[in-house]
Amino acid sequence: MDINSLITLIMPPLLTACFAVGAAGWHLAKNWIEARMPSNILSIVESIVTNVIHSIESQYEGAAGEDKKTAALNQVAQILQSMHLNVSPALLSSSIDFAVQQMNANAAAPAFAALAQGIANMPAAQLHPTQAMPIVQPPLPPQAPTVPTNPVSQQ
Repeated sequence: MDINSLITLIMPPLLTACFAVGAAGWHLAKNWIEARMPSNILSIVESIVTNVIHSIESQYEGAAGEDKKTAALNQVAQILQSMHLNVSPALLSSSIDFAVQQMNANAAAPAFAALAQGIANMPAAQLHPTQAMPIVQPPLPPQAPTVPTNPVSQQ
């Protein structure tokens, strides 16, 4: 077998393998670069903070708010450091505050939904026609017994 036939035999699989390795490397490099873009970092931080907040809330039930925030800051910082992402403490603090506000708002939402559902199920006669709010009427004052002023004589 001469060298030309050997090259002709080996070249197609070798080029295919090189192309596959290059495509996989490009895909990994692209994902690595995109993960470090500022917009993606913010979404990553947001999802990590949300998960950590829910975890802290269940672990530290009854603890003070500052203790929970300190624990959340430490956990989020450790997670981001393990991912080799540098995020400022001010951004972490504001992200944690925002996530806590969102969590508290979502916890209060079912109560408001139940109230709205109760109002929606009220009979139409009890609702004000323009505001769709229930009409609240004050109780009537007690009435004194009535005595006729012109008694009719009986015979």
